[in-house]
Amino acid sequence: NDFLDYYNKLNSNTQLQKSKLSFTDIAYLDNAVKGLHETIFIEGGFKGKLSDLRAKNAEITYKENTKLRASFSLVGLPDLKKSFIYADIYEFTTIKEDIESIKLPKRWMNKPIALPESLGNIGHLEYTGNLTGFLNDYVAYGVLQTDYGILSTDLGIKKNSAQDYEFRGDIHTEKFNPQDIVGLNSLIKETNLSLKINGHYN
Repeated sequence: NDFLDYYNKLNSNTQLQKSKLSFTDIAYLDNAVKGLHETIFIEGGFKGKLSDLRAKNAEITYKENTKLRASFSLVGLPDLKKSFIYADIYEFTTIKEDIESIKLPKRWMNKPIALPESLGNIGHLEYTGNLTGFLNDYVAYGVLQTDYGILSTDLGIKKNSAQDYEFRGDIHTEKFNPQDIVGLNSLIKETNLSLKINGHYN
């Protein structure tokens, strides 16, 4: 019975050494990740039930250029969409190619992940800050460093009924060079801006 309800009944208090984790294997226990075939490496301190999990100084790596170092609490599994997360992100680094290589199940997203062409030269992304909320409705507060410059965010992101992502909040830039994004190479140089955002992306 504990195995059948392992999210609520199985407790852990462990310091996990670097271990390989395949979502294909997890799918045998939980259909929620069926169709996700990515492999990650994970380490750190984990405590509590899977339905009320806390991690301290966790590190997750994916491919060669994606790494997350964070402490977080996650409440509500196995229903990922209704799970609440609070995460202190000490370091999150990735590149466009790693993001677009993730093949999500069609029931999660009905099209491949594709960042805008204007971000083709964005290079390495590095984020430090925190995330609070649910998978489809959360607030990102922190600093994002890119090859284009630095952005500070206090941004709410929500997925609406039309499956579009709505953005609302504040963005501040520092030494930000948007030349390659907007295509006005001769007119716009490094700039500092404070912006209020209210829009959507589909």
